[in-house]
This record gives sequence, C-alpha cells and structure tokens, in this order.
Amino acid sequence: MPVTPAAKKLPASHVVSESKHKGAAGFRASTMSSLTAVGAYFEQKAVVEKERVEEKKRVREATERREKVDMAKAILETADADDDMKAVAKQVLLQFLQS
Repeated sequence: MPVTPAAKKLPASHVVSESKHKGAAGFRASTMSSLTAVGAYFEQKAVVEKERVEEKKRVREATERREKVDMAKAILETADADDDMKAVAKQVLLQFLQS
C-alpha cells in the first residue's frame, strides 16, 4: 500500500510551554467570580425588597388604625348613635391610646 502525504507523521517543530486549555480555566474562574457577584447582588436585593414590603405593611396597618380611630370619633360625635356602638367606639379609642 503506498504511503500518502497525509499519512506521514511529521516530527514536532516546537515545544508548547502552555496547555491549550489554560484559557478555559480562566473562563471558569471569571465565570465563578461573576456568578458569586450576581448571587451577592440578589441577596442584597432580597433584603431590600423584604424591608420595603415590611415598610408597606407598617404603613397599611397605621392607615387602618387611623381609619378605625376616625370612625370611632365620628360615632362618638353622632348624637343618635346606639349606646352599644358608642361603647365599641370608646373601646377602639382606648386600645389606640394604650398602644
């Protein structure tokens, strides 16, 4: 069988001092660094978001308390309000003042 030029193995012409896959290792390291930074960002964002939700809840609860107090005041100012209603309104005001 005749030897074709592609079948001949040529001797190495130079020595490679660095692995061909060294760039991939650098890519992995930079990717891990980036993903760690993204993870830290999302953790911080979650904390900020949780604080924002808690603040909204506090504001909503304060608004609801204020509305109850306003309603109780209106009931007490009404001349023809039922005695039971006035008692409940007084209890609401008392709870507000104690808190």
